[in-house]
Amino acid sequence: MRLFKIVVLVAVLAAVSVGSAIAKAPASYAGTYGFKSEAAKGSLKLTRVKGAQHAYEVLMVAKDGATCSMEGFITIEDGVGISTDDPKCRFSLTFEKGNARLDSGKACNQCGGKASIDGVYKKGMK
Repeated sequence: MRLFKIVVLVAVLAAVSVGSAIAKAPASYAGTYGFKSEAAKGSLKLTRVKGAQHAYEVLMVAKDGATCSMEGFITIEDGVGISTDDPKCRFSLTFEKGNARLDSGKACNQCGGKASIDGVYKKGMK
């Protein structure tokens, strides 16, 4: 009986240790997110590289056919990431209810003013 209690205690401690390790692993936000507005439509693709680091690709197509794109790397921790690849175009990326919100404060002007990369990108939307 005593041996049984020891085995159960060791099993519980092992399960708690494994659960803690899994809980501390960085979340992956990998996937494709879509954006659509009156001025443009676009996509955000995130690919997990290692740990909390993700590669990103943003593609925006304005209604007049003008396109713009950006790519780089972003570290996302606790649902928040800040892009620092381009000092002229820094943006934040936050996640809520499975959607991604990209906000550059209109600083990223790759689209020439026709469309902005800022907005809410819905997961799975193409």
